[in-house]
Amino acid sequence: MSDLNRLDRAMTEDITGYKFDFAKEALQILRELGDADRLITFAEVGINRRRDEPAEILQITEGRFTQAVSNFIKDLYRENPGIGSCHGMIDPFFGLGEFVSLYKDEAGIGAFGKKYKDLLRLLILYHEAGHIAISQDYSKAKNECAADAYAAIRLLQRFGNDAVPLLSMWSWFRAWNAALHGDREHLSTIVIDHIIDKARQGNYDGLTHDQVVKYARDYARFAGPSERELRKLKKAFKKIPEQEKYTPAMAHSILEAGLRSKSQLAFYIAAKFFTPFMNPEGVEFYQQLSRYDAEMQNHYKTLIESRAGINQIPQVARRLGYKPASRLRRAFSKQVKRSQVNVMSSLQVSVPAGQERFSFDYR
Repeated sequence: MSDLNRLDRAMTEDITGYKFDFAKEALQILRELGDADRLITFAEVGINRRRDEPAEILQITEGRFTQAVSNFIKDLYRENPGIGSCHGMIDPFFGLGEFVSLYKDEAGIGAFGKKYKDLLRLLILYHEAGHIAISQDYSKAKNECAADAYAAIRLLQRFGNDAVPLLSMWSWFRAWNAALHGDREHLSTIVIDHIIDKARQGNYDGLTHDQVVKYARDYARFAGPSERELRKLKKAFKKIPEQEKYTPAMAHSILEAGLRSKSQLAFYIAAKFFTPFMNPEGVEFYQQLSRYDAEMQNHYKTLIESRAGINQIPQVARRLGYKPASRLRRAFSKQVKRSQVNVMSSLQVSVPAGQERFSFDYR
């Protein structure tokens, strides 16, 4: 590693002391986007959904369309009460008044514990900014993958590999949302896992903003799911019992659906979701503790490993950055074994810092 790369790594911020400052982060992103004409507006929005009150603009950056964006966002949240943070234009026809709206009390912002609230706000802000930085030239799903890729790389640049635990949980969250709630448009799991693997090799040291954009766009195009794959994914998970959606039993149903499916993507998403449940400490899911005994953990681990072999899921493995072994090689060659371990490594999900076990409560 060069001295320059060492310097870049030494300059990463301390993730443990990070506090989110909307105004500071928004202005920095605007500078990086090169908004010389002041056409982009960032707004932080507050909504008291319990009292059915209108959206309130808490903070907003000054630009050419600040007042118009402010009025537009208030109308947007009034007419669409279920939406959270978003990106859009007040005049899509002329391409004027592009904005990012960050919903301060985004649903699930505390899903992984209070420690990650500030970092999740930054991640979401970077995601929405990614929609501005990267031209929306692909399918909806690949555009969302590009925005997540942009956000992931930005976090890694700022905090180094200390950002990996949060990104692995974000990858898990995208898998959960796709399998359980049908949100396939935001399924960036494989893209994020690919980025995490590259981060361990120091691939993001010293990148310019333009290079970050290029990486994010290329990763989305290369590793993002195709429309055909997403249709297969929908079919694989469509029979998950509604009554199991927020219970530990649901994890078993999702894994079984993934194992039954011929879709490589469906299997990977199911295995990703199930991986935390194989930890000896168990999982606290919606305040319910789920823990399998050692025998069951080994049983599920064997099932996942046998399917995760690189020759069994070559399309997914290639996107993760692993080269499949030749079919002519022996099934238990060193390359296959090494590749299998790599794919299994990509499935791992971090336990939130300071917690005994993986916990999740999206409320």
